This record gives sequence, structure tokens and C-alpha cells, in this order.
Amino acid sequence: MIDGAKRVFIAFDPIERLDACHAALFRKPHVTALPCALLGDDLDQAFDRMGIHDVLIKLAMDGMLDRRRFLQLLRARRYDPTYVRALVRRLVVTGHPRLARIICEYMIRRGHKAFFIDKHEELSPTQDIHT
Repeated sequence: MIDGAKRVFIAFDPIERLDACHAALFRKPHVTALPCALLGDDLDQAFDRMGIHDVLIKLAMDGMLDRRRFLQLLRARRYDPTYVRALVRRLVVTGHPRLARIICEYMIRRGHKAFFIDKHEELSPTQDIHT
């Protein structure tokens, strides 16, 4: 179905197994894979939350979308609490609690309190009162 298209962009979350398998089926020269780790299987909602959905569509329609521009727009995920919560959880699971704490501190400073305060306290090293 994509053979008639001049350019094709496949945005997918490589951590979502089914998304990654589906995206792997599209391997033509005119296809650009756009991995979006930790954004989940509902990318249109994630792009809406980040305020980049309409921009992506407009750029694609105007023939101006490319990997570099997509990655620039995707930087908006740094300010998406849903993405950042997923990132913090992933860092904890993969053994990087220090990085997760740093990100929690950043989000707390930006005014996102509930999850990030609780997770920061959970990840903070306990002080030994006997030393």
C-alpha cells in the first residue's frame, strides 16, 4: 500500500513489541523509520500532548518532513509529564536510579509534583542514623 507514495514515515515505539514488528515490515528506500521510545502505542495522543501533531502532518504534506526535523520536534517530549514518568520508570527498571532522581528533581522544579516527589523520595538513598 505504500508503493505509490513518494515518501513514507513510520513513527513507532520500538519498546512496544507489536509496533516494532509492524514497523520492521516497511523496508523500502522511500520509507523513513521514526522510533519514538517510551511514547507508547498511541503516538497520535502523545504528539497531541506535545503540541507537535499538526506540525508533523503539515511538514509531511508540504514535503518538508525529514528525520532531522522530526527529532527536533520530538524534543518536546522532555516537557511531557507522561513521557517523563515512563522514562523515570524505565531508568529504575534498568538500574539507573541516580538518573531517575535527577529527572524527578527537574520535573519538580518545573511544577510537576505528585509522581515525581513520591518517586524522588522512593529513590533517595536512606541516611544511616548510626554513622
